Amino acid sequence: MERRLALRGYLRPALVISSDKNPRTEINVMGAVCHNVPMLAAFRDGSPSVPGPGILYRVDQFTHGLVFDDIGADPALKTIFRSTPLTDDPGPSASDIPALPDPETWVNVADLGAQGDGVTDNTAILRKAVADHTALYFPTGRYRVTDTITLRPDTVLIGLSLLLRRS
Repeated sequence: MERRLALRGYLRPALVISSDKNPRTEINVMGAVCHNVPMLAAFRDGSPSVPGPGILYRVDQFTHGLVFDDIGADPALKTIFRSTPLTDDPGPSASDIPALPDPETWVNVADLGAQGDGVTDNTAILRKAVADHTALYFPTGRYRVTDTITLRPDTVLIGLSLLLRRS
């Protein structure tokens, strides 16, 4: 599935690239849709800027870094830019990250006896949980596992970090 970055209304360059003469700098953008982005990229170390080709366009390829023109060829530091003009904004693309299952279907592994204390071996409890349930929620903790647990194709493991919790 295509993932798309949308860049809209930039008064300055959308990409500002530092150390552009360093062979370790590697920037790649593909499939980005740009609307009112007159300057796609500028370089801090003096490489020529990359202007946008119009009001609405798709970045088919933007590459800056070491490029090999052919197998066995020596790499060269290059900037490659190819784009396609667009007449209509294609709108947002669908996410390639699957939605989480309905929280009503989540089974809390602590309710099944798992302990996230970093000491208790949870292998047997988690094997049974995977066999019996699809969506398993792991409260914050360290779940010790001492042998392989084979997941089913539809198994979903869910763990939420306290650092990401909203107040």
